[in-house]
Amino acid sequence: MNKNPVAARTARRKKAKKGTLEDVGRKVYAALERCEMLLEDIDPSIQLKAAHGVFQGASAYAKVLEVGELEARLQALEQAQGVGTA
Repeated sequence: MNKNPVAARTARRKKAKKGTLEDVGRKVYAALERCEMLLEDIDPSIQLKAAHGVFQGASAYAKVLEVGELEARLQALEQAQGVGTA
């Protein structure tokens, strides 16, 4: 039995690959496209759920793009001021 389970969990988390903002954007966009295809379904309840998914997906995708743009602008400002360069 592990005497220090907290250290083991922490080590596993550090090993896990963290997703990037680009990964999130691709996944949100793929889900958005899938919802768009479901708008053509015969069942009106599926169409309604798909419409809701499109609106939610579009909102999430817009936020991902906005955060990406803000990160790029912040990085440019920091480089211009020499912040974070060693």
